[in-house]
Amino acid sequence: MTIEQIRSKMDSVFAEMDTLTKNETLNEEQETRFDELEKEYDGLKRNLERLERAESVRVEINQVSKKPIIEKTPKTEIGLSEKERQSYSFMRAITAAATGNWKGAEFELECSRAVSESLGREARGFFVPYEIQRDAMGTASGTGISDAGALVGTDHMDNMFIDRLRAESVIGRLGAQMLTGLVGDVDIPKLTGGATFYWVAEDGDVTDSTGTVGMLSLSPKTVGGAIPLTRKLMKQSAPSVEAMMRNDLILGMALAIDAAAIAGTGLANQPKGILATTGVNTQTVADAAAGAGVPTFAEMVGFETALADDNALRGSLAYLTTPSINGGLKTKPIDAGSGLMVNMNGMVNGYRTYGNTNVTAKKVIFGNFNDVIIGMWGVLDLVADTSTKAASGGLVLRAFQDIDVGIRHPESFCITA
Repeated sequence: MTIEQIRSKMDSVFAEMDTLTKNETLNEEQETRFDELEKEYDGLKRNLERLERAESVRVEINQVSKKPIIEKTPKTEIGLSEKERQSYSFMRAITAAATGNWKGAEFELECSRAVSESLGREARGFFVPYEIQRDAMGTASGTGISDAGALVGTDHMDNMFIDRLRAESVIGRLGAQMLTGLVGDVDIPKLTGGATFYWVAEDGDVTDSTGTVGMLSLSPKTVGGAIPLTRKLMKQSAPSVEAMMRNDLILGMALAIDAAAIAGTGLANQPKGILATTGVNTQTVADAAAGAGVPTFAEMVGFETALADDNALRGSLAYLTTPSINGGLKTKPIDAGSGLMVNMNGMVNGYRTYGNTNVTAKKVIFGNFNDVIIGMWGVLDLVADTSTKAASGGLVLRAFQDIDVGIRHPESFCITA
């Protein structure tokens, strides 16, 4: 019976009881009928209370599982137009912060103040608005900064800077969810146990059960980096130097977050990544004992089966491993006669497969990367340190970002044992 049907039945039973009580005295048959109605009413009331509790749990489940976790407009996004975003200059802001003279960098100063007002705190140096970071993340290609002396010459080819080799940012591309503009510690509700349903006889009582809701807690952990800038580099005004500066700052920070989300230990002020999370599934790989750790096709299917057994084979599913294992999968036959390899065209058994140097040696990760939550407090905070390289006229740009990583459901992942 539905909640509405039970309430209707209770009204009917109560109406009959009310009719009986209007008699001054009840005969034996009426007394028996009243007792039956009272018992029936009490049973209906208990069933109604259970169904209402179950409905409350269902609503809570929907709120936990369906409520978008990504904030549409972070507090640190200050509403810059495309033209304003393009006109923002890291180099102007860095030079102004180093000299203390913001003339010529008034726009960048106003941006920092707007973010500061939104966050309710002052920057160590100056804040970079969220949309500037987001745009740089979307266009960063791995360009880095090394010896600035190479940037100054007779033929200044500002479109020919040489990329620095580094790991590719992958966690966001795999589907990790970003919580931006956070203030204070964060608790995200997650369903850890559902209501239990039973078969019952006509008018039988349902055994009580309720859903269990836990919490995924995030607290800010600071990642910092330092980029030395020479006097000659700071004199460059070519757009590609500006782009290179953005890329090195934003992509470098993104890669540090990647490393934490994948292999962070949870110790020494690090977030705890997938590989260190308690409760993830594990899959034995025979080749990991003495070889490179390249799984067989059957072992790769074992990763998927572990998630299926936990009802977790859904979402943004993909394999993530080391470049060497990924290469090994491309040359490892599925069987003796088909000529097919375990990794065919970047796919293993229908799932995307990536190699990344942030993954620990001999490890394979398979899972729903939508369940990786990356919290960001504030935005990129930059400080121009003029004392460290004062003798050469340069400076050290120090970057800080408060982040944390959480795994919504450890069962959504399986890693090499």
